[in-house]
Amino acid sequence: MARKTPLWEDRFRVGMILGGLVLGLLLSVFLLPALFGRQIQSWIIPVVALSTLVIFVPLFFLARSFGDRVLVKDRIEVGMRATGTKKWRHGRITVTQGHFTFQPYLWQVRIPKGEPVELDVENMTEDTGRRPSMKQLWSVNPLLHVVEIDTSKGRFEIAGLPTHLKELRDRELGNVSA
Repeated sequence: MARKTPLWEDRFRVGMILGGLVLGLLLSVFLLPALFGRQIQSWIIPVVALSTLVIFVPLFFLARSFGDRVLVKDRIEVGMRATGTKKWRHGRITVTQGHFTFQPYLWQVRIPKGEPVELDVENMTEDTGRRPSMKQLWSVNPLLHVVEIDTSKGRFEIAGLPTHLKELRDRELGNVSA
């Protein structure tokens, strides 16, 4: 049985979602009325905040539960790039012993795009906790860990959550069935 991603590993994504929610609330409550020259009613702020939280919190946990069940069970989400290049490609890896199939995503929205990349894995380095550089904050989550794999097509770097990399290693070695 596949492991679920602990919530603490998703803190960057959760923080970005909450930050976007707060920014959206601030814009809708303060900026838009100011732009159109209208007064803010005193009851609007708590009503908008409370209704947003009442809607957001259950949907967040529902989406997280759905995402864990569907996306982690037989596929592992990662960023991948050839060693020495700067651009990360996001997608999912399906693993069989000694073989990875990387399916790239359209942007980062979990919609498969393009042909899958088939890789025969010869070696996978240990997870040492190495992270992507902060310069790449816009393209890859800075909390991901980076490991390297040697394949028949060259050396690649894979960035994933620590639990996802452990699952990847276990499946690659044949310790866990998908």
